Amino acid sequence: MIKLFRNIRHRLIESGSLRKPASPAGRYLLYALGEIILVVIGILIALQVNNWNEERKVRQSIQVYLQNLKENIADDRSNMYMTRTSALFRYHSGQYLLHLAGYKLYDPVPDGHINHPWEPNRIWNDTLPTGYNKAFIGLAFLWTHRILIGDLNTGTVEELKNTGLFSHLDKSLKDSLNAYYADWDFRFGTTSQETIHNGVQDWQRSLRKVGVLNSDPFVIADPVQLLREDPERIGLLRFLVGVASWHLTSADIMIRKADNLIKEIEKYEK
Repeated sequence: MIKLFRNIRHRLIESGSLRKPASPAGRYLLYALGEIILVVIGILIALQVNNWNEERKVRQSIQVYLQNLKENIADDRSNMYMTRTSALFRYHSGQYLLHLAGYKLYDPVPDGHINHPWEPNRIWNDTLPTGYNKAFIGLAFLWTHRILIGDLNTGTVEELKNTGLFSHLDKSLKDSLNAYYADWDFRFGTTSQETIHNGVQDWQRSLRKVGVLNSDPFVIADPVQLLREDPERIGLLRFLVGVASWHLTSADIMIRKADNLIKEIEKYEK
């Protein structure tokens, strides 16, 4: 490139477009200035080419990270369906136990939750029983403590931030990613799970006081009597039904957020 500019300069001088200085010193100064200008132009061009190459590498790296992000979020979505299945059964089976025990059902509306209708699933692939069903009662007790929360895939977004590439994303996508992970932490993070874990332990401890484990209602003659005889146990069961309702509502919200975030990433890629 410098050689091209130098040839152009020589042709301009020879054609008379650039007036030659009369003295040798003047001609040398003109030549030196021309060389300096050519070197500066060359450096600027080299820097620009280097910037283009760096930008291209950044774009390529970001494309790889975005693809990995979509895969991570798709995995999160699958985990949320697992959480939803567990929560749906725990919610309806807990309400069923409260009904059999003759106590008021948990009302999800004051807590801002939805009264989700029952859907047959892998835990109980049938309609809900309307009367006393020993098999369903056994499953209801068994699943009171089986709170399934899959881990969130944060590896890609953390690597994006550690490499500094996160800052290259536009503000809208960055805000959406931050909101997604913050909302999951609010709904399923350590602080929330510690409170729930304590409630589950209190429930199990209440059963152990009378020598019963969660799996025993399959063989106990009248497991519902365990609830009728202890109002505190009813309170703990209502708490667990509320937890199931919270997880059910949260899973639905996070599934929608995952779908929307994947679409936003795909739009950004284009």
